[in-house]
Amino acid sequence: MAAAEAKAAVVLESVLRKRKREEQWAADKKEKALADRKKALESRKIIFARAKQYAQEYDAQVSTLCAPALLDLAVPCCFLLCLAEYSCYDDVASASDLAS
Repeated sequence: MAAAEAKAAVVLESVLRKRKREEQWAADKKEKALADRKKALESRKIIFARAKQYAQEYDAQVSTLCAPALLDLAVPCCFLLCLAEYSCYDDVASASDLAS
């Protein structure tokens, strides 16, 4: 009986190497997936931080450009925001002069 069990337990060396290689590939794949998830998380944090910063800058720009327009009610805010894109119109006074 013991001889039959010993004979059945013999595994070829090539099969053992193949198992070891596949285990190594699986470990590498798992490590790479973990690194990719960490990188994606960091990237997402950066993207949301940039979006938040952009929103804050936009809100600040709207409040500085629309405050005089809301007092005058002569220049719509969208007109002032369009003019802010061009470098030839540096101050709000010249933009409100153009709108009149």
